[in-house]
Formats: sequence, structure tokens, C-alpha cells
Amino acid sequence: MDTISATQQATLSAYGGQRVDATSSALARHQGPELDVEAAHEAAKDFEAVFLAQMLSHMWTDISTDGLFGGGHGEEMTRPLLIDEYAQAMVDAGGIGLADQVRAEMLRLQEGSSQ
Repeated sequence: MDTISATQQATLSAYGGQRVDATSSALARHQGPELDVEAAHEAAKDFEAVFLAQMLSHMWTDISTDGLFGGGHGEEMTRPLLIDEYAQAMVDAGGIGLADQVRAEMLRLQEGSSQ
């Protein structure tokens, strides 16, 4: 895990590591002076999924899991997984355009450092 930043580590611990770990793995596979465009695209999509999961998680902050049809403790435990899947589904459907911007910036910065 030494290839990820402190911010990614914080997000990794907050969300169980699924999306951030995938992002880190995509970037860690990069060997050499040029960034693989596909790896950059996957990393950017993973970043957008983490961002959307963070935004979506606030929608469920104050919703109780008890009551007649509530899932109780089990729902509390699986809710972050559901939110991650919602975020990934949003990204797979085109997202909000953040992945494209992040990918373009990653490639721009990589091109600048290789000159």
C-alpha cells in the first residue's frame, strides 16, 4: 500500500478499499515513462466512483434502519456496499463527466513530466 497517497489511504479505510485499491492497482501497474491510456481511464473511472459514493453516502446518513421493514444491523453493515454499487452503476452509465476530466489531467501531467 505504499504506492497510494494519504488521502487515498483515508478513503481506503473509510470505504473498505474496494474502489481506491483498484485505482491504486491501475496506477501501480504503470511501468516506464509513458502512462497507459487504458490504465489512466480505469483509474479515473475508479476515482469518479469513489467520489460519487462519497456524495451518495450523505443521502442515507439520517435514514433509520429500524422499524417495520428496516434491516437493522445487517442493513447498516451492507449499506456502504450498496452505495458503492450505485456509484459504480452511475459511472458505468456515463457518470457525471468527472472521469473524463481526471483522465485528461492525468495524461496531461504525465506528458509534461516526460519531456
